[in-house]
Amino acid sequence: MSIVPEERRILLEKLNLKTSTNDIERFFTRWGPLSECIVMFDKNTRRSRGYGFICFVWDHHCEQCLEAQPHSIDGVQIEMRPIKGISSNPIVKYINTRKILVSFLGARLITDEVEEYFSKFGAAHVDFAVDTLNEKPLYFAYVTFVEVESCNSCINIGEHFISGYPIFIRKVIRREDLKKAEQMERVRAVCEARIQEELEEEAGRKRRHLDRKLRENYATELALLRPPPPPPPTAAPSRKAPDPTPSSSWVPLLPNEQFQENNASHLAGYGPQHQKQKQCSTFAGSNLSRHPVGTGTSQWIPLPHGSISTPSDIVRRYSTPGEPFFEMNFEKIATASLSVPLELDGREAFLKVIRIWKERCHTVNRRLSGIVSVDERDFKRSHILAIFNILSQNVEIRKFIPKSPGIFSTCAYEASFCLDNHVMEFRPFVLDEKRHPHVSFPYRLALEEVSNEQWNLSLFISSDEINYIWLQQIAFPRLVKWFAEIGEQRNDAVSHKLVNMEDYSQLYCEIKNKWGQQIAATWTERTNPQKFVYEDCAIAAYLVAFWRQKGFFPKRFCDIGCGNGLLVYLLQKMKVNGYGIDLRRRKIWTKFVGTDLREETLNPGDLLIDSDFLIGNHTDELTPWIPIMAARSRSNFFLLPCCPFDFYNRFQKKCGVTATSVYSSYLLFIRDICLRLGYCVEEDRLKIPSTKRYCFLCTVPAGGLVENLENIISDILPHMNLPNFLPREKFERIKNCSKLRRDFQQMLARKIFTYLLELSPDKSTVCWGGEPCSLKEIADLLSEEEKAQLRDSNGGLQTFLKNQHQIFKVVKGTVSIRNWAKEGNRRVEGKLKTTNCWFHNYYFNGCPLSAEDCSYKH
Repeated sequence: MSIVPEERRILLEKLNLKTSTNDIERFFTRWGPLSECIVMFDKNTRRSRGYGFICFVWDHHCEQCLEAQPHSIDGVQIEMRPIKGISSNPIVKYINTRKILVSFLGARLITDEVEEYFSKFGAAHVDFAVDTLNEKPLYFAYVTFVEVESCNSCINIGEHFISGYPIFIRKVIRREDLKKAEQMERVRAVCEARIQEELEEEAGRKRRHLDRKLRENYATELALLRPPPPPPPTAAPSRKAPDPTPSSSWVPLLPNEQFQENNASHLAGYGPQHQKQKQCSTFAGSNLSRHPVGTGTSQWIPLPHGSISTPSDIVRRYSTPGEPFFEMNFEKIATASLSVPLELDGREAFLKVIRIWKERCHTVNRRLSGIVSVDERDFKRSHILAIFNILSQNVEIRKFIPKSPGIFSTCAYEASFCLDNHVMEFRPFVLDEKRHPHVSFPYRLALEEVSNEQWNLSLFISSDEINYIWLQQIAFPRLVKWFAEIGEQRNDAVSHKLVNMEDYSQLYCEIKNKWGQQIAATWTERTNPQKFVYEDCAIAAYLVAFWRQKGFFPKRFCDIGCGNGLLVYLLQKMKVNGYGIDLRRRKIWTKFVGTDLREETLNPGDLLIDSDFLIGNHTDELTPWIPIMAARSRSNFFLLPCCPFDFYNRFQKKCGVTATSVYSSYLLFIRDICLRLGYCVEEDRLKIPSTKRYCFLCTVPAGGLVENLENIISDILPHMNLPNFLPREKFERIKNCSKLRRDFQQMLARKIFTYLLELSPDKSTVCWGGEPCSLKEIADLLSEEEKAQLRDSNGGLQTFLKNQHQIFKVVKGTVSIRNWAKEGNRRVEGKLKTTNCWFHNYYFNGCPLSAEDCSYKH
């Protein structure tokens, strides 16, 4: 094969400084042919750095050479160590690249021959490696293809020969791409393990359900065989307690029983008068330890399953449509002691927490995308009530929307009803054979008043259920936290209130599965695909759901500042016509074939007459201009503000504005612009992986915008005598001194290092700390030409010194030599050393740390 794995690559150390590449090649070819042979030289001094690399073509030659150690070259015994490169990682074969390394040791090839050979796979550019000492080409080159497919076909072709000489190729992969691929592989493995665990859990649930059915049927048959009990003796009529169950035929009434006359418990303690309630060990004594949940006013303790089992917790229910009643035993598994201020009513707080749990349980359960309440006028409600024989109108039914419809049921519902003001019962059911994405068994939440300020919140589940850990250890503590914070001012912002949740979830899953996952797996940008790809998937799904909700689609949209162009690509895949504009072209645009992406400089005064819907997704300085541009072209628009900019500069919070933050004040500023232009403004919060997810959806009302539009725009724009809007530069200048010439950086670093070293009283022992010096003294040390070079790189002296953090330490305007002997080892295990140690190479006393402990390469 022509692809040489990096397991055959060997690092040669402690070479004689006079040993050349030809000496290394002549010595090691006695064991077999080499695909790589190089000695590393310093670019500035052009002296050997004392190490190099070789790579054998065949495995057995590599093994024979290693077994024949030790080796001596030019009178010096060298050290050999096999190295494991990134090509040995099995995930490398799944990473797409456009660049390969071509090695042709022993063959004397020229650039034209290599370019002619690789051009048959597709357009490519060849860069020959050049020896820095004699400016002659070396034995290897880098080939960069225009298309990824061309590179893949070249790698998969098999053996390669040029002019009869065998050549060897290897993928060139950035470590950033490798880390992204490894991260995605870990996510995939976790998802597979989670799915397998859920499938096993589902199989166990079905087995337990079948066993319970068999026990119930067996108990029913035995009951029919038993003789009827004798009639009870005649007794004085007793007062019948009011029935505690809700007025619903779904939960039938219990037989008449005697109740205690003064029942102080509100925890479903409905039993005969002579029955004594068994008390949980949580309330048995005050000296028991309690575990805080995270608030100072609430504590909760998970109880062992089966701590309470009394006739007062028995009710009847249906298991499936048409099945006879059987009894269910509710048992307490967790309780929490809560302190409620006197100004708050515990019962009212309990109902508020229940309402939050019903509407926002998807914030706790990550399996859920959202919850939809089934309206009383919805025909689905009547259908569900008929199937499950529910005749009462006091039952609230909600539908759960799963994030993974392939695993969980899309017909999952939950009915909830009050047994009284202090007990709320929840009963789940599904209309298909898939799993319920939420709690799959009946449970209760109950509140008990202990004193004026003390309440107990308890959780009950059906006694035959064993998979209650999530409800007990995750969901219940969140309920306790909500209860403790119920009196505080809460931000009740609701996400996706302008779109149909079911429609959005379906669209998001479709976009993610069809295009999002594939794009994330082959992402070539430096940004994180887990954020940027799925964020654009969510925005595309939201816009399509919004347009469906409104009953119109734009004839043509324009995405202003489209960036990577992914949002435009996804919307066009959803059959929405439009284009994107950005100041700079991105490399990834070549992947979006057929997508209209334009590299243009947009002036806010231009009219976009060829589009009727504008999209401003994190447009920064163009954000306040988009409403004005849309108004002039009478277009609707979507705006997702990010970094706060006004029309000409950074946005500054105005005095007297009641908003608590700059971003909140900025949202008020944008809203005011839209309203003054006459737009119908709707606001929503998106479900995207970003802290800036508040958006505006503005439409032209039926009566049109304001009549004197240009006058309003003149009033909105401040200081009309200012110069025109200046867009950002096409190429952003790097302002961190990193583009300075390498020789200038080395010269300046040595100059400052020598000056600081001269300040030390004992240069042999105190050199690592030295005497701290002010930045002003260091600045006086530099010549005017050196200062000018720093200014030309858009940086300063302090920026330069911080870039040289391996050598210098800058603290509060003072500079000193970094004391590695004191700071010790900062090396991260498993991380490859790529930067040379400055002290080891340039300082006469060397590095204070050993090669193993130093974070840099010796």
